[in-house]
Amino acid sequence: MIRTQTNQNGEAVALSALNSDAGTLLAFTETASASTSILEPGVYLVSALDAAAFVRISATGAAGILAGSFPLPAGAATPIVIKTGQRIHARGVDAAGTLSIIPFENQ
Repeated sequence: MIRTQTNQNGEAVALSALNSDAGTLLAFTETASASTSILEPGVYLVSALDAAAFVRISATGAAGILAGSFPLPAGAATPIVIKTGQRIHARGVDAAGTLSIIPFENQ
């Protein structure tokens, strides 16, 4: 189940389609964490395209076998909420790979 963001009145903000034109790719290796630039606040679909990755959402830091990181299996996708000033960090579990990061458009 995807929980949507809420507005200042506590009402759910509906999500429409993915905005593929605004998507980005994040290449990572199994030896070093890679990070996006600061992302716009919103909901993103994050997919591990070709290798399992440790993923972390934070303003600074790294991903890996660290508190705050979670594993995302190869071929899996999950919606992630990004708050102001946050980035996505990724490090391969046992191989290099790529994350696809695509924002949802708010209606």
